[in-house]
Amino acid sequence: DTSRDRSGRREAHDEMNKSNKMHFPPQVILQGDYEDQLKAIEGRRILVIGSARSAALMHWTALFPDRSVAVFAGSLPHSPEAALAECVVTAREFKPDTLIAIGSGSAIDLGKAMLDSTPAELIAIPTSLGGGEMTNTWGVRTPGGTKEGKGGFRYLAKKVIYDPRLLATIPKGELA
Repeated sequence: DTSRDRSGRREAHDEMNKSNKMHFPPQVILQGDYEDQLKAIEGRRILVIGSARSAALMHWTALFPDRSVAVFAGSLPHSPEAALAECVVTAREFKPDTLIAIGSGSAIDLGKAMLDSTPAELIAIPTSLGGGEMTNTWGVRTPGGTKEGKGGFRYLAKKVIYDPRLLATIPKGELA
C-alpha cells in the first residue's frame, strides 16, 4: 500500500518512512553529568549495580539523601551466574523500585538480568564502549563456561545516561 506519483512510480518519501520505523519501546537517552541526570529520577528505593570500581565512582547515599539506597558492587567480567544469584538476594531483601547499572557491559547485563526477579525501572550508565545499554538482550556465564541469557523488550533500559567523563575512568590497558 504505497502511493505513486503520476508516472506510476512509488514515491521515495513513503519508502523511506517504511524503512525508518522503530519497533523497540522508546528509551530516554540523556547526556552530560550523570550525577545531575540522576537527581531527576523518581525512584524511592534505588539499587546500584556495578563492579567494585564502578560502584565506587559515586557516594550514592549522598547523591540520594532522601531515598533508600543499596549498592551491589559484585559485578564481574562476563556476569557469572553466582554474581547474579548474589544480586538477586540483595534485591529481594532491599525491594528496589529502580535499578542503576553502572559500568561495563557485564554490569549492564547484570542489571537487565535482574528484571526477571525484580519489578523495577532500569537505568544504564555505561563506562565502557561495549554497547550493552542499547540492546535488549543479556547473558550470564554458567559454571560450565557457556553464556546463556534472554532477550526481549522488557530488558531494554528505560533510561541511558552517557557521561563522557566516565570513559576517562576506563583503565588504559582495556582501551588498547
